[in-house]
Amino acid sequence: MAKLFPEILGIEAGQNSELANRIVDRVKAGNPQVVIKPYKSGGPTILNLPTQLPARDKEKVIWQHAKRALIIREKCKRKEHGYLRFLHVFVAVGDVVEEYQFTLSMENECPYSCQFCYIQGSLEKKPIPTIFTNLQDSGVLLREVKIALLAMHMHTQTHGLLHNIGWDQQKWVHWLMGVLNKSIPINLSDVPIQQLFDANKDEIKKYLSQSKNPRMKDIEANLDKFDFKDLKQKFKFNCGEINDALVFDHLTDNSKFLIELFSSETMKNDGAVLLFRTKSANFDNLKQLPPSENTRVSVTILPAIYVKGPPDYIGRLKGAEQLLKLGYQVSLNIDPIIFAADSMKTYKKIIDDIKVHFNVQSEKFHRITIGMLRFGSKNLDNNIRKRHIDLHGHANDHMTRIDGDEKYRYDSDKRIEIYKTLIDYAQAEMPGIEVELSTEPLPIWEAVGLTP
Repeated sequence: MAKLFPEILGIEAGQNSELANRIVDRVKAGNPQVVIKPYKSGGPTILNLPTQLPARDKEKVIWQHAKRALIIREKCKRKEHGYLRFLHVFVAVGDVVEEYQFTLSMENECPYSCQFCYIQGSLEKKPIPTIFTNLQDSGVLLREVKIALLAMHMHTQTHGLLHNIGWDQQKWVHWLMGVLNKSIPINLSDVPIQQLFDANKDEIKKYLSQSKNPRMKDIEANLDKFDFKDLKQKFKFNCGEINDALVFDHLTDNSKFLIELFSSETMKNDGAVLLFRTKSANFDNLKQLPPSENTRVSVTILPAIYVKGPPDYIGRLKGAEQLLKLGYQVSLNIDPIIFAADSMKTYKKIIDDIKVHFNVQSEKFHRITIGMLRFGSKNLDNNIRKRHIDLHGHANDHMTRIDGDEKYRYDSDKRIEIYKTLIDYAQAEMPGIEVELSTEPLPIWEAVGLTP
């Protein structure tokens, strides 16, 4: 598989970590013609843009040029994320079914040019792919993961589990992460969160009592009831939510670092699950590592509709099959499905190819996830409209926004019809296969005969 190297590399001043130097050396080796420029947040762009940019094409041209560049810089602490750098709670709203999980922000953006990508909304003003060079700094991510796990277990043992974490609950957990960030020492080892809690309980109690958030009173009242031994609840740390988890792995070796961090028995017992979500087939590092039982790889398998950059999906399937044979837990995504006259033929063909090239009977195969095209309203109006006029027209013709839902979607009857057809086909072709829906409300799950 051809590995991607940027044409322009922007480097923040002072970048001298082992990870930063590795990236620079590998970029130069992979593309000797790379142009290296200084990068400063808020400073001039590193992109070589045309001197004349018609207003109607400006956003699209900038987006296209951004895909060919790369920035390396440090990740700063975020107040709204409890003063942590790399972790925040993934949020869904209403009755959308979504597992409780953390976004692990090791990178921003992606060099692929998938027109439907929701990252265009999340990172509207930051379209250049970015690698954060302090991810592998000693002890930083370990501490943040322990704080995040402790906060989420404390929250769920107090408030229970719902279909998803909405905006209010996200804020509560982030606030609690901020309290724990003040309470827990900077330097710590990979100890169980029960031990971490017990050793710092007085400090946690002190900062909870000082908190101005009334929801922290609920946590404070439960302080003597928390139990973090023999945990059954698992929480995912998704390192492919606002980036592609593996597309730059040949530059960073982040997969090696993360698997080593998450594969300890302590992390497993604390309920941490590491998720690599990717459209790439950049699996070389994973193939060299012993798979851990709490590491999952999720590979998106889509036709070349509105997609540019990822390798052919057959190549991704074959690579995923190799990981399966090595013992990795692998899931497959057919998401987003884009409605067209030949939709059923297109997506049934993908199911046929999965049957041919991938062993769905393996005990390490997790499931197939299917989802349909949807857009946040701001993303549709601000980005898709300016960058992808055909796709924006498709959305205007076929999609609406329903009260209580933050997204534009196809009509529910149409979604149910397509889901049912594909689920029935998949289960007929591959009996016993587990199928789930992506980012769909509970009534849609029930209408197609699935249980979350």
